[in-house]
Amino acid sequence: MRTYFARFSLLLAPFFANAQDSATQAAQQAAQISQQASMQAMQDAAETNRQATQAAQQAIQDSQSPAAQPCCISWTAPPKFSVKPGKYSGPTTVRITDASRGAVIYYSTDGWSPTVNSLRYRGPIFLGSTTTLRAIAIAPYSMRSVVSAAQYTISAAPAVSSSSAGTALSPTGPMPHRVQ
Repeated sequence: MRTYFARFSLLLAPFFANAQDSATQAAQQAAQISQQASMQAMQDAAETNRQATQAAQQAIQDSQSPAAQPCCISWTAPPKFSVKPGKYSGPTTVRITDASRGAVIYYSTDGWSPTVNSLRYRGPIFLGSTTTLRAIAIAPYSMRSVVSAAQYTISAAPAVSSSSAGTALSPTGPMPHRVQ
């Protein structure tokens, strides 16, 4: 019986070895497939991330372009001066207006573009010497206007005669701002 069992074992041994080899190969193939699927998933995730980053960058660029502004945001109308720029023989008074509803006007006389930190327009501006007047307007729910500018060249004021020196003139309306 021992011999019989030994022979039987010898006959079945190659079948067990093949079965073990087949199981090992199947496990290796499954691991390989799993690894390939993992690599593909990582590549897909990297591509999706790249596309999302590109889309976010494009959205930022689109939101910063003037064409991307919402339809209800508009530019404030540029300020207008009551006196045309040019040469004047004496001091002049300039009023600034704007067509945009609720606009606040800021101006400068120093040659710089005005900002919200510049002088706020509250009434006529008295120009006693050569001046470049610049103004912007800012209206609610609107973008600020472009800068309006005008150059006023004021020649020397004529001397006051002694006969008119005693006559006092009273201003009519608000007191103008004096710019020297």
